[in-house]
Amino acid sequence: MMHRALLIEDIQHCIFNWISSKKTLSALSRTCEAFTESALDAQWRDLDSFTRLIECMPHDLWSRDLEYDETAEVQHSIFTLRRPILSSDWAVFQKYSHRVRSVIGPYTLPSGASLVQMDDPCILSFCSLSAPIPLLPNLTVLDWSLHSNVGILALLHLVSPCLTSLTASMPPNLRLSSEFQSATPISIDQIRPSLKHFAVDGDNCYSVNLLNGVARETIMLLAQLPTLRHATFNIPADFATYIEALPSPSPTQKQQFSKLRRLYITHENLASMAAFLNCFDFHLVEEIGLSPENPSSSLTMGTQEFFTALASSLSPSSIRNMAIYDQFRASPRVLAARHPLGIHELRPLLQFRRLQALFLTIPYLIVFDDALLLEMADAWPHLTTLCLNRRGLWSSGSRITPLTFIELLERCPELEALSIPLDFSAIDCVDFDPLGIGALRNQDRKRAKLKELCLGPYMVIHPQAIARFLAAVLPDASDIHMLASKSGKPDAPACRQSMLQINQTYLDICHGRGRGDI
Repeated sequence: MMHRALLIEDIQHCIFNWISSKKTLSALSRTCEAFTESALDAQWRDLDSFTRLIECMPHDLWSRDLEYDETAEVQHSIFTLRRPILSSDWAVFQKYSHRVRSVIGPYTLPSGASLVQMDDPCILSFCSLSAPIPLLPNLTVLDWSLHSNVGILALLHLVSPCLTSLTASMPPNLRLSSEFQSATPISIDQIRPSLKHFAVDGDNCYSVNLLNGVARETIMLLAQLPTLRHATFNIPADFATYIEALPSPSPTQKQQFSKLRRLYITHENLASMAAFLNCFDFHLVEEIGLSPENPSSSLTMGTQEFFTALASSLSPSSIRNMAIYDQFRASPRVLAARHPLGIHELRPLLQFRRLQALFLTIPYLIVFDDALLLEMADAWPHLTTLCLNRRGLWSSGSRITPLTFIELLERCPELEALSIPLDFSAIDCVDFDPLGIGALRNQDRKRAKLKELCLGPYMVIHPQAIARFLAAVLPDASDIHMLASKSGKPDAPACRQSMLQINQTYLDICHGRGRGDI
């Protein structure tokens, strides 16, 4: 006889939510009437595709055809309707739709799997039947891919007042028809105050009325959400002009993005990015990622003003991680013509005393020397990651000496990943031992956390001696890289060969083979 505790619905949910097998949950819902509702709730709680709900409807209603996209080299599984949806069919759909809490598509497809989609008439049929009620009224997490104009309409019908996470992606080649550009947007009041995660990517995603109005109004409304913790979106090109036309808010009114912790944004131009940073208060943001939307919006002008705006907008006491990516590839001639960045341009970033990770990839040469590195070490004692122009875009005068490298590790004991132009030219003989490697090896040092180090791009004469130095300073590191020079000096193939020799000798020493050579 079944224990009475198992008849309590809350206990059933606690048990069934731990069962990952859909077949087991389906069996529980069919074999015991007392478990039916709770088992169905657990079975339909999380879906990897909206089409799972279509498959539960009568089989004479729908069909699934396979199509192969030669351009994307992906097999598509397309759902189509054979006949109109009847009220009895819709009742079956509603039996399960209110149980769905999240729809998150697979990010990687297993070998031989197909991408499942619905054709446009199928999407329109479901949207027309659900209006004005959301298709999934209790949905909290939605990850939706906009493959067509009709997919945008479906997104508007999926957004529910319970939604806490919305992720939408749009392929770059999707062009919106005038019908959907002028469609009545869904009001953001339907989402408030529950939305915590908002992420939209795609080249032209902000020409879509995803929430309320066009991009500029959408950003202003997002800033007012009291629960928003994580946001990813694009800043439109006309945002600076839009902000200038707005009335200046009083100090008591500036409470935008009051709870935001993580912010990842792309921008159309540097002016729009600076206007966005100056417009809002990001005093609680702990992690920020910035990158241009396309090469034409590269950080090629006003870089110092950009860093200044960044420093004035973020709270020094909150920011932990910062990533500024600009993948624009400039020629060596163009790079040489630009004013290189040094301590004067980067100094605004030094105010973030709690910074733990900095990724900076920009189309500028960086003047990186001992003084700059030690000033960074003093400003960021909690640093775990420091990657500045990892591709090797450093000024020809950038050289970090081995002594300064050791000083950095002592001042930043939590450092795990480092990319710097470390110069080993002083190690000019096989037996060279400038720091007393034997003494270093016997010290109890707090610098064993470094796991990744990018060196170079300087030519080395005695890679084995360098490997012995690294093995003494970093006995537990796992990944040593030496970058090839971008200017052709030193010779790139020779530099790569030196890297291989350093790596191999270093690993041999750290694994106990050849330790007698130290």
